[in-house]
Amino acid sequence: IVGDIMKGNNKNREFSKLLFTSLLVALLTMSAVQAVVRVDMENEGIIDSVIDQDGGGSSDILLLNDDYYYTWEDDFNNEQWIDSTKSYDYETASGFVSMKNTYSMWDDPSWTKMKPVTVTNSVGQILTNYAVRLIIDYDSDMQSDYGDIRFKHEDYETIWLDYWIEDKDASSATVWIKFPSIPTGQSIMYLFYGNPSATDQSNFYGVFSDWEEEWANDEKISTHVYTEGAWDPDVAYGNGRFLVVWEEGQAPYPPYTFYYKQDIRGSIFDTNGNAISEDFTIRSGQGEQWHHENPSAAYGG
Repeated sequence: IVGDIMKGNNKNREFSKLLFTSLLVALLTMSAVQAVVRVDMENEGIIDSVIDQDGGGSSDILLLNDDYYYTWEDDFNNEQWIDSTKSYDYETASGFVSMKNTYSMWDDPSWTKMKPVTVTNSVGQILTNYAVRLIIDYDSDMQSDYGDIRFKHEDYETIWLDYWIEDKDASSATVWIKFPSIPTGQSIMYLFYGNPSATDQSNFYGVFSDWEEEWANDEKISTHVYTEGAWDPDVAYGNGRFLVVWEEGQAPYPPYTFYYKQDIRGSIFDTNGNAISEDFTIRSGQGEQWHHENPSAAYGG
């Protein structure tokens, strides 16, 4: 009986060793995982910014549809929790998990969300020091003031692009992003967000100079037919308002010489660039020919 009991204990020890070995392999397989996870949203669409202007300036508005974004996950302790249909760029071997083919510009996991954006330059030439206007729909993973949004381009993987938030509310933000250059054809820009500790880096002068300031109601000096031109603008400021005046009419081509229907017109704006009164006549004429020129504006207290 004693011998049988000894044999039984030996078998139990062997079973215990086998069980322990199996648990060890399982624990190695469940090592911590880092993975780039693609999250598909309900509305699928193409994210595309088409640049079709002749040279510098701003592109068409780019709308970010909620079709998908990527998220950085690094807190897995069980590989079985990874949804292989939505996870990318990881592999397991001999019980270890490693990253592969990752986005090299995503070098800071503090930004937990990333969205690739296709930019199409159809101008036919490389654009330098170019500002692109972007409308970003608010995502619940963003800071409420959009202070954690950042941008990179595939040609500049190691630097954050300068940007300026022109306007924002609870539903969206209008942002200008400055590119050192944009190649012809298609390239990829990356929007990063999801960092609760990030501080707002919006900077107007990182995108525009004093001479390139953009306002909600920026207006060209008006012309009313394609044959007209506008010249000699002047500006006066007083009582919190700007008066802009200019000469407008048909160009002085023969046979009309220098006296053919030239008006003096004006507009008034507040200090935020909002129009108070637009494109009104200050001086005009009658008949077939008249000419007014070189307006001068001043403010008297």
